[in-house]
Amino acid sequence: MGRDFEIKTASGPRSCRVWLLEQATWQPVFNGASIAAIRHGQPAFLGDVEPGRPPGLEGHFCQWLFILSRIYPDAAPLTVRLPPDGARLTLLDLVHGAQSLCHGASDLSWALPVFCRWGRGTWTNRFGKRYTLDSLAETHLRQEDVSTACFGTHWRMGIACSVAESADRFSRSTRRQLRDSLRRLIEEARDLCNPDGRFRLEPSPPGGPPFEAVVSFQAHTLEWLMVALPAEAVRSEPWVNQAIARLLADIGSPNHLTYGTRCHAATALRAYLSKTDGP
Repeated sequence: MGRDFEIKTASGPRSCRVWLLEQATWQPVFNGASIAAIRHGQPAFLGDVEPGRPPGLEGHFCQWLFILSRIYPDAAPLTVRLPPDGARLTLLDLVHGAQSLCHGASDLSWALPVFCRWGRGTWTNRFGKRYTLDSLAETHLRQEDVSTACFGTHWRMGIACSVAESADRFSRSTRRQLRDSLRRLIEEARDLCNPDGRFRLEPSPPGGPPFEAVVSFQAHTLEWLMVALPAEAVRSEPWVNQAIARLLADIGSPNHLTYGTRCHAATALRAYLSKTDGP
């Protein structure tokens, strides 16, 4: 993520970054739908955009904002056009709106890095609860046992991004808690890595998990590890490179894999190439 591309549209070639916020958000571009919608009076984005299937709304709080934060380095000058008539809203307005919706029961895995990068340091949500980035991080740290989305890897990604990219926005105490947690999670991932590079999916059902779940877990785990680990560790740690080789073998196998799993694999592999000075 982060690179721009020229794409072909009905009106001619356009920058993908511009097209994404100026056209795709409110005009029908995917299976007859735009990638944004209005849900309960608030902008929401589509998820599960898979060829040949009707799209549904994103399944994770702030997931699309997280994706946008990977693409656009600065939210301040950006506006988004929203359905049904292309009305404009700044990207920062979307972030601040998400902060007002955030509460203690929210899955904060994507919200935490988004708010660290683009959000206010202190805010009050629509229920009257006051938050700081420190209190949000502490809430996220307490959610490990209940943050089960995608094998718990989203929760780990939230911590990895916060430590790698926004540590200076936290107090010294919170920063230390996040870093200690991340070190533990990296050790756990290394312990779960078999000699053949496969991360063990535990607990495993009788007969083992289905191939789709195995590869999805492999890709999701490598995604957050590519954020958490410094480039030198990615280049030199044998277990990391064995895990990457395992993922490459899996996606090259004749077994069917869903579009989503392949997207996660592609993201992990691209991050690996970036860390190892690849193309």
